[in-house]
Amino acid sequence: GGVVSAGGVGFDISCGVRCLHTGLKRADILTVQHALADALFKHIPAGVGSTGAIHLNSEQMHDMLTGGARWAVAQGWGSAADLERIEEHGQMPHARPGCVSALAKARQREEMGTLGSGNHYLEVQEVTEIFDTAAASAFGLAAGDVMVMIHCGSRGLGHQIGSEFLLRMAAEAPAHGLHLPDRELACAPIHSDLGQEYLGAMRAAINCALANRQILTHLCREAFGRILPGFDGRLSGVNASGTSVQRGLDGKGTRANS
Repeated sequence: GGVVSAGGVGFDISCGVRCLHTGLKRADILTVQHALADALFKHIPAGVGSTGAIHLNSEQMHDMLTGGARWAVAQGWGSAADLERIEEHGQMPHARPGCVSALAKARQREEMGTLGSGNHYLEVQEVTEIFDTAAASAFGLAAGDVMVMIHCGSRGLGHQIGSEFLLRMAAEAPAHGLHLPDRELACAPIHSDLGQEYLGAMRAAINCALANRQILTHLCREAFGRILPGFDGRLSGVNASGTSVQRGLDGKGTRANS
């Protein structure tokens, strides 16, 4: 049945990109460029160990780890239409929050709705060149369109899960007849108890990332609305993790592979 490797999956579990169409053009943004940048920076916490205004108790943490973006929408961060544009429709099934350590949950308790650091970013971007006219048309994109791209993952929770299971897998490898050329390749038989525990925890971390990107989308919409009074809460789009890309604009959607 093969193996599953915590090191192979990585530490920022479900790190992914959400691309949002604002419905605006370059000229709409330039006049408020600095104010919008300040609003986004103030409204969306970023940086190492950044925390936000959202604080989850034990029950809320469990619901978030099982519900993903669906949980976030149910709490008021976005709309049901968003879920049609997200991989797995916003919720990874078969998550096992019980396999996530208390420390991992504690690290995430105040990090929902935060961007983090490293290569994570939130950018307001302009489409400057079209390389595939048919694809751009299917996605509703044209030169001069303003997009928002959010790159984030499962924050401290995912990193803690990766760290803990890497150690456990390395320690149990000899018992499974596994000889590792590199500690980072630590793995476990996928049908073993350890392998199944990791998969359950990994799926919970995926839901954490899905929920976090959904909350960031909502906060981004709020920031745009504060600076652009006529902005109607658009920013519709796609949440892309791994090789899955789903794209939706104002209720119209297509699916493609990246």
